[in-house]
Order: sequence, then C-alpha cells, then structure tokens
Amino acid sequence: MGYAVWVFIALLIVYVIGCTSPTDVDASRKRTIIDTPPDILRFVSLPTVLNFGSVRQFASKEMAFICSNYSDEIVTVTSATLLHGNRGFTLLPFNVPMQINPNSLSVNLFSIQFSSQLPGEYNDTLILNKSTKYAIPIYANVRRLSVRASDIDYGDVKIEQNSSINVEIENLDTVPVTVQSVSNDDVEFAFYIAPIPSFQLQPGEKRNFPVVFTPSKVKKYNAIIRFNIVGATNDVDNEAVVTGSGILD
Repeated sequence: MGYAVWVFIALLIVYVIGCTSPTDVDASRKRTIIDTPPDILRFVSLPTVLNFGSVRQFASKEMAFICSNYSDEIVTVTSATLLHGNRGFTLLPFNVPMQINPNSLSVNLFSIQFSSQLPGEYNDTLILNKSTKYAIPIYANVRRLSVRASDIDYGDVKIEQNSSINVEIENLDTVPVTVQSVSNDDVEFAFYIAPIPSFQLQPGEKRNFPVVFTPSKVKKYNAIIRFNIVGATNDVDNEAVVTGSGILD
C-alpha cells in the first residue's frame, strides 16, 4: 500500500474520531421545543353558518354570535376576524381573549352587524383563532326598495318649544307610486304632521313634509309617521321613525 494511501486513511480516522454524532447532544446544551397551541376550540359547539336572511335596503341588522362549551375545559377565543371585511358585515367591539367556561350553553361572545345601500346577495367569512378550521360563512340578502321614508332625530328640545324637521319620501322605483295619506301613532301629541292630499311620486322624485316636535315633559319621545303608498313593484319603507327628548331651560 502506497504512502499516499496510508496518509489518507490516517486523516480519515482523525476526522471520524473528532466528529460528534448528531444524536449525541451535550447535557449542558439548552434545547428549545416549539409546541403547537392546543386545538382548544374543538370542544366548542359553533354555528355552521351565520345567515342574516333578508335585510331591507338601507337598513341595519344585528346578529349575536352564540356558541356552547360542552366540555370540562376552559376554552379561549383569542381572535375573531372577517376574511374580507368590506362586504357590509361588521364585528361590533369586543375584547380578547374571551374565555368560555366549562359546560356553558348559549354563550354570546359578540355581535355582527350588516347593512348595505345596494340590493343583492352578500357573503363573508368569520375566522376564529386565526384558523381556517374555524371558518364560518356569513350570508345576507338585501331586498330592493321601491320607496324610502327618512327617519328624524330631534335631539334635545326645551319643553313647550317647537322644532321642525322635514321627513323625506323618495321613489326609488322605475314606475310612479301614489302616496295616498299619512298617519301618526303618537298618542302624546308631541309630534305633528299636517294631513296630506293624495299625490303621485315619479321615479327618482323626492318630497319633503315638515314634522313638528313640541315636548311637554322632560322625557324621551318616539313615534312613527306612516305613509300609505300604493303602486310600488318592490318593498316599501313607508315608516319614518321620529325621536326626541324634552329638556328644561
């Protein structure tokens, strides 16, 4: 065997003896173990879908997010987000983490609000704890309005004084509609609207009618001004909700 071969063998032996096996870890060396957080939401009964159903155009609707914990473990919800967040759905304010106690039924964690000014089908996805395993689809259907009546909030008005604000009727339909009359369910006579003659409202047309608020007591008032409308091809929002508070000088 040549000299060069003996030199190569000697160097190989030195290298093998000097190396440490990957499985031989020094006892003093610190090891970091990364644990996956426990899949704690598996204990929770979650809704499979959140369906707002039919919602009137321009209106808002809220739905409570309710779940149950049938286990003997405390369950923690660390986050709740919407996949898109720009489709009419809004998570109303809540604080995290949210703990669900063992054997808890029908726990209201937070509320979701939906509103849209355009008719159509809407959807988004609620995601809990940043896991697609807990992705819950949300749906809503917005009905097209033919006629819309505006609401009025007078705020604070001194008792025995008047505040006049117009209620607006708008025809969103493609055909004329007829406003036949108006009624007022206010039994305290704090809100007044004069009788109106029957008239026709053309597509895209708006009409204003003054409603006068005169509080006689220090309290909150509310009533509904209701218009009788015929000839619409879709839903009609014919109720103007009027609110206000009587205050002292």
